[in-house]
Amino acid sequence: MDFDDTYSDIINDLFIKAKEKDEFEFCCTLLRIRGNESAGWDSLEESYSLITNILSIISAPIDNLFRVRLLLLLYCHITEMNDFYNIVANLLWILLGERYHINPFYYKLYENRRTIYSPESKVDRIIELSVRVRLTEVGDL
Repeated sequence: MDFDDTYSDIINDLFIKAKEKDEFEFCCTLLRIRGNESAGWDSLEESYSLITNILSIISAPIDNLFRVRLLLLLYCHITEMNDFYNIVANLLWILLGERYHINPFYYKLYENRRTIYSPESKVDRIIELSVRVRLTEVGDL
C-alpha cells in the first residue's frame, strides 16, 4: 500500500467513525458552522480558488525564481488554513462524545487552559486528541 492509500484510509476511517458516533455533530463539522460572517464568504472556498489560481500561474511559462516564490506562498497559505485543522479536531472531539466547536482549539477545552493559534500547536492538540480516541495514526499524519 502506498502513502496515498494509507492517508486516504486513515482519513476515511476518521470520517466514518465520527459520522457513526453522532451524525448531527458530524454534519455541523462538515458545514463548518461559524456564527456571524459576511454573507457569501467562505474561507475554504476562497482558499480553494487561490490555490487553483496559483497552480494555474505556476504551470505557465514564468521565471523559475517567481515559480518558487509562488510555491512558497502556496505552502504557507495551506499550512495556515484553519479549516483543515478544525475539521480534523472536531471529528476527534465527536469521537470523544463532545459537540461541534466553532474553535476546537479554545483554551477551556484543554487541561492546560491555553488557546492556541499556530499550526504547530494545533497539530500537537490533534495528536493529543488522537491519542485520547486511540486513533494515533491520525496524529501521526
